[in-house]
Amino acid sequence: MTCPDCRIIKDKDGNEMKGKVFCHVNRGNNPHSWEFLNCPRCDGTGEIPDEAVKWIKHGEVIRKKRLSENETIRDVARRLNLSPVFISEVERGKIYNLDIASWDDYSGKIPPVERGADW
Repeated sequence: MTCPDCRIIKDKDGNEMKGKVFCHVNRGNNPHSWEFLNCPRCDGTGEIPDEAVKWIKHGEVIRKKRLSENETIRDVARRLNLSPVFISEVERGKIYNLDIASWDDYSGKIPPVERGADW
């Protein structure tokens, strides 16, 4: 599947730049700049594996469930003793392999996902 975070864009000369994202870069004391970097989700390939598609969809379900219960990401993070960043990445499908006991408490509140051997 085509990566949802990046798309084929063209540089100033019209050359295709597959798997790139346009990012604000801050390197300490140096001036800030905008650069094309490899997409962190697909590592610059422009494609993601089928397993990633499953987790993106699963993350969407998790987010809808959380919002329907009027919970914030911080509420869930506190309850599960996880960071809000981690919960956000799960909801955006950026974390595919979950290996934490407390996740069952959270995922038990949503429709189950097919768990592979590497779950």
